[in-house]
Amino acid sequence: MGKADQAARRWHKDSKIYAISSYPPKVDAQGRAPSWLYTYVSPSGKSFASFLVTGGKVKPTRQGSLPEKDIKNLVKHALPPQSKLLDSTQAVKKAPKFESYLKKNPGTEASAGLDSFSSKKPAWILNTVSRGKRIEEKVPAVSGGSS
Repeated sequence: MGKADQAARRWHKDSKIYAISSYPPKVDAQGRAPSWLYTYVSPSGKSFASFLVTGGKVKPTRQGSLPEKDIKNLVKHALPPQSKLLDSTQAVKKAPKFESYLKKNPGTEASAGLDSFSSKKPAWILNTVSRGKRIEEKVPAVSGGSS
């Protein structure tokens, strides 16, 4: 998150991250992806912005204004600091069905996303669909949490 956080703070100092996702959906069996999309909200700017990180380079991708109620909801669901979150490689190790399927089927399209909307607490959502088979696992993203 480091470079994306820096870009978001340049965009608005009060930015808060609320979602992370692999983009495009190319997560491997170790939980690595070629690019990650980080999405932030700014209460003072009444807006959101997304930053794509590929190979250590940050590129702004989308920005837009939002109604006040949406801003409040996104701030409410902001993710905790990176130091408290599992990274994608740790999350995949805690998702045995997902990890095993990708190891047995290399190159299968798979995605990973982290947010606080899909569960009561921040969670990684790992999923893949191949040959009609869908596997989805949710992994608590904060140590000791439950989704």
